Amino acid sequence: IEKDLDDQKKSEQRRKLDLEFQQETSIQLAKERERIKQRESALHVRRDEIEYSEKRKEAAFKALDAAEDYIKRSDLDKAIIAYQTAGNIFASIQWNDELHLIETSIRELENRKRDQSIADQKEMQKSIEKYKTEQQFQEQMSRQHQQERERLRKREIVLRDQKAELEFREKRKEEAFKILDEAQKLLEKGDYEKTIELYQEATNIFANIQWYDEMERIGNAIIEIENKKRNAEIKKQREIENLIIKEREDREFQEKLISEMKIK
Repeated sequence: IEKDLDDQKKSEQRRKLDLEFQQETSIQLAKERERIKQRESALHVRRDEIEYSEKRKEAAFKALDAAEDYIKRSDLDKAIIAYQTAGNIFASIQWNDELHLIETSIRELENRKRDQSIADQKEMQKSIEKYKTEQQFQEQMSRQHQQERERLRKREIVLRDQKAELEFREKRKEEAFKILDEAQKLLEKGDYEKTIELYQEATNIFANIQWYDEMERIGNAIIEIENKKRNAEIKKQREIENLIIKEREDREFQEKLISEMKIK
């Protein structure tokens, strides 16, 4: 982890240096471009020479832009090649004022490459030392694992007892799930009372094997079923009441009808 953090810091520092270098170069190039534009207005050369110089100048500036992109990506080799390309183009059109800036940039990049190479060599040495340390650690861990295997072998008798306990719990768990399946069938038939009884029976089994999460879920299910049961009972009671009211109204109507017939 420390190496990763150190690598990250170094990488961020390199990117920062590259960005600062690129920004400074961009500022200087911008100033130089402005001076070049002012200088162009004072030059009076043949049209074909101006067009040729413009094309070569555009190619040089593209090379400089490419160099800046390579610097941002910390690809110093390609950045140097791009600067050299731009320098050759400026030399071919006799724009010698730009050559000094480009040569300075190339020297700075080469110095940075050299510094980076030294840093990489140091990092390689650190990696070798780390590898040796890790090898020693692996040997130590191997010895510890051997000791652990011996300890586990001695626990084998205890584990057999635990295995028997697990088999018992697995069997009880299957019984509980069968009960839950039966409870689900009864629930679909609307037999809430029997469903609750089976859920409680399954809860007792899960409590016996310490499956507390299932107990909580079943407890919530029982509450929900009791609510359904209560709602069903309320609905049934209302239906009975409505039936009684209807029967009473029918009976009163019949009695009234009989009374009217007697009067006639």
